[in-house]
Order: sequence, then C-alpha cells, then structure tokens
Amino acid sequence: MSVTVKIGVIGAGVLGSALARLLAARGYPVVAVSSRRLERAETLAVAVGAEAHRLPHEVAVRADLTLLTLPDDQIGPVAAEVARDPSYEVVFKTPHYFFRKVA
Repeated sequence: MSVTVKIGVIGAGVLGSALARLLAARGYPVVAVSSRRLERAETLAVAVGAEAHRLPHEVAVRADLTLLTLPDDQIGPVAAEVARDPSYEVVFKTPHYFFRKVA
C-alpha cells in the first residue's frame, strides 16, 4: 500500500522554491505554496502544479506536511499562526519548522 503525503511550502524564496521543485520532480504532490509576495507564490505554484496562497494557514489546511522555509525572524510568528489550529503539531525542527496534520 502506498501513502501519498500532500506537501505545502510556506516561503517561496531560494530554499522553499528549491525544495518544492525537487519534491515535485520526484513525484511528491506539492499542493500549496505561500509567500509574503503573492506573485512569488504564484510563480512557484505554476512550476510545481500547486495552488498559490497569501496566508500561511491556507497552505497548512491543504497539506499533510507543511514546510516553513522562512527567514529566522519570521519562523516564530508564522509557526504560531499555523499552530493555533489544534490539528497541527511541530514534528521536526532544524533551522526551519515542519508541520503535519494530526487530526
């Protein structure tokens, strides 16, 4: 049995764009992306076949796994916004946070 994990990317800069493109190229479904600048999210969304969103929470509700690929000073506020929904939890932290849907 194969499990498909829908991936969302919050942050369409160098790291987020590279991860989204690599994951999509390897067949992982990148379903939603967001950026402070909607045009960056739209450009990346077209490249990976995803939906573009302005608000981070809009990405998280569409994905099973959400990657935060943001500048360090933005990680805390964005993570707090996404974490307000009790169906998400932080499951891994490097310099960036990763969320998965738990309910």
